[in-house]
Amino acid sequence: MTASRDTILVVDPAGQLARRMPAQGITSAAWVWLNVDSAQPVDGRADDSAPSVAIVVRAPNDNTDWVESMHRLRAGRLNLPVIIIDDEPNLDRALIALRNRAFDYRPLDSTLDELAEVAQRAIAFCCQAMSRRRIADELVQVVSELARQSFPVDAD
Repeated sequence: MTASRDTILVVDPAGQLARRMPAQGITSAAWVWLNVDSAQPVDGRADDSAPSVAIVVRAPNDNTDWVESMHRLRAGRLNLPVIIIDDEPNLDRALIALRNRAFDYRPLDSTLDELAEVAQRAIAFCCQAMSRRRIADELVQVVSELARQSFPVDAD
């Protein structure tokens, strides 16, 4: 985790997670929690206000909106890790979540410590992926420059 506080965007249409987690426990975590009741695209900013991870809580009797929420959240930032929390977890929904690139699929009765651990892993995974991508981009630039120097193009 970084020295600054990471932002976790929580999409909780029915307020289930907020009712289960004591406010003191959530605010004492090392994150800023943004609780919203619908998913909107998360833009690609890299500043402190951009969420590090999103948690989507599957509302009771909701069979599709949570999947759409994942896609809407990622509309502007494909590498945003999304954790799905389900009040009635089952294998079929877990498979749907993972096929749609959810970082994890957890039951609603997960403790704050369990959610914190999963969110921490998601943030670390995302940071590692961004570092690898940055290194690959730098390598492409170096190789391109070496190719230009080794094989100059005549401007006749």
